[in-house]
Amino acid sequence: MSKDSAASWSKRMSERTPFPFPTWALFVTEFKLRFVEENEQDHALARLDTHQYYMGSRDVFKYTDEYNNLLDLAGYTDNLVKVTKYRTGLDPRINQAITTSGNPPSLTDYAKWRVRAFRQYNMELAARASRGHAVPPPRAPAVGPHPRAPVLPAVAPAIAARPAPAPVAHPIPMELDRTRLRGDVRRTCFRCGSPGHLACDCPTPADIRHTNVLNEVINQLGSELLSELVARVATTAAVVDHAADVAAEVEQGFLPSDK
Repeated sequence: MSKDSAASWSKRMSERTPFPFPTWALFVTEFKLRFVEENEQDHALARLDTHQYYMGSRDVFKYTDEYNNLLDLAGYTDNLVKVTKYRTGLDPRINQAITTSGNPPSLTDYAKWRVRAFRQYNMELAARASRGHAVPPPRAPAVGPHPRAPVLPAVAPAIAARPAPAPVAHPIPMELDRTRLRGDVRRTCFRCGSPGHLACDCPTPADIRHTNVLNEVINQLGSELLSELVARVATTAAVVDHAADVAAEVEQGFLPSDK
């Protein structure tokens, strides 16, 4: 019966007046007769219909003891059913060794099947002890490959910046021209136009009609002052010419503009 049936019966008994059982012990005995023993039989029958009663890793003696208890609770009396279920739950190696032997027990002799099962189990234990326990060889620790250093992404070499061209120091036009023209000035006489002498030393007699203020100044300066004056005049002319050349080159783009 189910638990609900047992609960309903207990409730009905407790609600009766007077209580139908003189003592509590009698009530418990009646309850077991009605529900507990019947539930144990159902449990045994259900267990024998599953793999739960199989021998598995237990020894044959524990397996046989539990199987006998289940047979008593289930109420099996047919020896053929007993042997069939016993062989089903037995270790397959033991069952095969018994059935393939020269004189297997009868399928209805449950007592002989138990005896043969005990004998075969003891024989396997003895054979296993003579061989010794097989110990699996030690497994070498798995050695992985040596760790490799992380590979960094290739970095393109930095392109060296070109050094800025050193600024060209343009010489001062005055110094350049004076250096270049200092030895190239060709001195001529302002009076006669001949080279080799100055107007103050000119042998040509002066024409008073054509004498002007400049000629008088030149005549009165003397040779040293007149040479300095000629050099200054020539340098000034060269500076003017050089400034014109520089302006032309700037306009044509050969030289940078100061603007």
